[in-house]
Amino acid sequence: MTSRFLQNNAERTQIFALASGDGMDVGFGPLAMPQIYLDLYHTTPPSAWHPRGDPALGADLTARAAEFHLLDDFFHVYGYPPDLIAWIEATVLRDPDARGPYDDVGRPAEEVAERLGLDVERLRRAGAAEGIVEGQLDPAGDPLYHYTFGSNWAVADPAGRVTINPNSYRFKAWLSLAGLS
Repeated sequence: MTSRFLQNNAERTQIFALASGDGMDVGFGPLAMPQIYLDLYHTTPPSAWHPRGDPALGADLTARAAEFHLLDDFFHVYGYPPDLIAWIEATVLRDPDARGPYDDVGRPAEEVAERLGLDVERLRRAGAAEGIVEGQLDPAGDPLYHYTFGSNWAVADPAGRVTINPNSYRFKAWLSLAGLS
């Protein structure tokens, strides 16, 4: 079984998930930002909390494949300069020599904002929100933060540091759904 995100070529805010396997394609969407997690989408949901896909939408997305591109190809499809794409794709997510959490991962929010022409404060606010582990609090009642990259596109810490994985499919979705690309 494989799952992937498809973005409509004509309407960047339309992002779908397509799960393929066992001789069928199952579609989901269009999706909102909270639904952009690749592990949610399966041809046969492994648990009750996984969304149920639509085989008719899956067939439609497959039949109209030329109208979509893989969300992973976002920067290539939308004509970003090759040197910027190379910089994005060269983002280091884990430093093998790091001594602790938050060490040398991703790109500083300020650098990403400058390179992509984004408002740095808007990116920092969104990144700080993305960097919080939803619904998880420490014993003092403060939020817990992601300190490594997984499906999250930002790593944040209580001191306000925000680093970004600009190559994350969720970051590409955020750019599209926030109308920033």
